[in-house]
Amino acid sequence: MPDELASRFLSVVVGARVGDAMGTPTEGLEPLEISERFGWVSDFTGEGTDDSLMASFLTNALNATGGHAGADDWAAQWLVEGDAVRAMRDKFFLSVLHTMQKVRYGWLPRRVAFGNMPSSSSAMAIWPVGLVNAGCPWQAAAQAYALAALIHVGEVDYCQDAAAAVAAAVAAGLRPGAVVSEACAIALGTLHPVSGGLMRALIGDALELAASSASYEEFRASYHASGARRLCVTRARPRPPPLPWPCWLTATSPAPSSTERTLAGTRTRSPAWPVPCAGRSAVPGHCLRRGSSAWASQR
Repeated sequence: MPDELASRFLSVVVGARVGDAMGTPTEGLEPLEISERFGWVSDFTGEGTDDSLMASFLTNALNATGGHAGADDWAAQWLVEGDAVRAMRDKFFLSVLHTMQKVRYGWLPRRVAFGNMPSSSSAMAIWPVGLVNAGCPWQAAAQAYALAALIHVGEVDYCQDAAAAVAAAVAAGLRPGAVVSEACAIALGTLHPVSGGLMRALIGDALELAASSASYEEFRASYHASGARRLCVTRARPRPPPLPWPCWLTATSPAPSSTERTLAGTRTRSPAWPVPCAGRSAVPGHCLRRGSSAWASQR
């Protein structure tokens, strides 16, 4: 594997896992609450939330299928990982647990998602798809759409668009010399032009807001003050959709490191989208070492 690709690949793996672990204690909190209770979070303990576990399950499914996993394969892996799910049941989002239970009872994987609430579950776990489709964002998006249908269909199918955008951006960011703006543009281009219009608009609006902001802090405040359409739901209450990750790297003033940025928004943990473009230099050394060890222990 070429050195540049290896560096970008590693930064996605570690950045995603570290970002999830860093955001665990602040999950569901608004930015002001995070600042008041934690200040600026720059370290982490533990192994993260259900999103990291779901990504591990997906990675195992991809490995078992030579990288060609679909919804049926991911569902089958859920059954294989039953003991891990039961041992960490308190970490899982309720709609995911409900879906897993239906798989266990023998429902067809293509039908288990009907009735689920909107969430970021598929988008937060989808980054391994970008890795196995390195340099092929359209292929990554197509596979992400198929996989995300295991959790989101019908009235909440725009969550599939979010997963496709993340996977495509990671895949595009692994191209030699790719930059964040390029990865963002390519990722948006992979979304369904009509059916994916809502998510396209949300991400596009946020990117424009970031471009006009003098700093990340200004962008974050403006984003939350803009009354962003409330699409996603936490365990307790509705909330604005997570800050699109590429926006963090488009502000004109120096921005925090990619792992530190994950704590500034509302339940926006995984920095997998922009990280590949910066390579392993985007991940602080101490996080890189600890994140690599945590990932290796769960493979």
